[in-house]
Order: sequence, then structure tokens, then C-alpha cells
Amino acid sequence: MKKKRQIRTIGKMTIDTSVITILKMKDNHKYSRFDAFMWLVEHIAEGQCYTHDDDSCVMNHYRVNNSELADIWHWSRPTVQKFIDELIKADIIQKQRFGNTFAFSLTASAEQNIHFD
Repeated sequence: MKKKRQIRTIGKMTIDTSVITILKMKDNHKYSRFDAFMWLVEHIAEGQCYTHDDDSCVMNHYRVNNSELADIWHWSRPTVQKFIDELIKADIIQKQRFGNTFAFSLTASAEQNIHFD
């Protein structure tokens, strides 16, 4: 039996960057799954654009390999891979291989639910 998706909304929240700095994990600590997700989404949003022939942005993506993510998040490579696979299976992100890196981007359904100002 397929699980029904539950969506939770906490309203629109704006947080000052000084508060975010206080709340973020310290560099030498292991990232939580939430911290890793937020880190990845932020980097996708700030990443490069796939473009059309008219140079309009199709979608943002962020290129990185699993070893780099493991170092940044203080996780093992298998844990990174499992987490990424879970996000792909949940239709939140997609990845495309470029040599020894992957280009991560949000799926169309995730872009409808995750908004950047």
C-alpha cells in the first residue's frame, strides 16, 4: 500500500541572517538530515543555470561529488548516497552525471513547493 503524502505548512517565515548563523551547525559537527537538505537546496538555488538557446534559465543546478558532500556534511559516502537516493525517490531532487560530479537540481514538483525570494 502506497503511503499518502502529508504536507505541512509553517507559514511564510523570514529569518535574519544573524539568527541563521546562530542556528546553523558548527563546521566541525555532523550535519543533520535537515541541515544537509537545506544546504543542498540553498546551493541549488544559488547554482548555475541550464539555459535555452535564448539564454533564459531553465533550472538552477549545483555540481558536486559525493566525497565532497561527505566532507562538508561530516558523513560517510554511503550515507550521502543513501540520502541523495531518498531525495530522488521522493521526487525532490534529480541528478545528472558530469564526469566525477553530479548536477543536482530540484524536480518540477519540488519547485512548486519550495520558493525562493
